[in-house]
Amino acid sequence: GRAIQAKLSAKGLKREQIEEALAEHADDRPSSEVDLIAALRLARRKKLGPFSTKDPVTPDKDLATLARAGFGYDIASRVIRMDKEPAEELLL
Repeated sequence: GRAIQAKLSAKGLKREQIEEALAEHADDRPSSEVDLIAALRLARRKKLGPFSTKDPVTPDKDLATLARAGFGYDIASRVIRMDKEPAEELLL
């Protein structure tokens, strides 16, 4: 998704190279679902949103962490609002 493109671009790869590489490794899933799964993996690793062990009083910090990782507001907010069980099912 966009996070991968941003990282590769920051490393100096040209847009055409990035698109070609991503097309070769394309999944049958829509890119929004791939981004959602990637965001959920990060959330699980960093214990954000549904994987958090603390009270969800301030989800802004979790949203900021996902935004810094390159995820858009729509994906980040979906992850933060998810319940743990559906989130884990998507990661299977």
